[in-house]
Amino acid sequence: MKKTHLILLTLLIASFLLIPPVYSAKGGTPFNELWDALNDLVARVTGLETSGPFDHPDYDSGWVPIPLGWTYLQHDLGTTDVYVYIIGRNGDYTHQFSYGGDWVRNKDSILSSYGVYWQCYLNRLKITRWMDDTEWQEVRVLLWKLPDPPA
Repeated sequence: MKKTHLILLTLLIASFLLIPPVYSAKGGTPFNELWDALNDLVARVTGLETSGPFDHPDYDSGWVPIPLGWTYLQHDLGTTDVYVYIIGRNGDYTHQFSYGGDWVRNKDSILSSYGVYWQCYLNRLKITRWMDDTEWQEVRVLLWKLPDPPA
């Protein structure tokens, strides 16, 4: 199916390039009309890529330093039906190390806790950074309101 489309498109473009220009009722050549149609198609595809449920978050915290323990971020969305995306940063790199929390036992059998986890409330998000964590010095939180489920 795709090979057929490619052949037809090639023939169409070749016909516009090889056949002498014929002016249409719009006053342009077929090549110009093809060019306009291709530009319109590019605009439509670009629109599809930048639209939809995850085009722009309803809340973006920006980079926020977080201490060990609890941090509250005020989002004022008035709902807990949200999609939460959290990124951590430590110095010059971003990550999701130990996202949700992690327990690690070292060679001396000492148990340490790392990472972050979150709880969402109507107008704020609680982020808990485990007490031994060294990687989640800053967070960026993105929230999208979820649409109502279909009936």
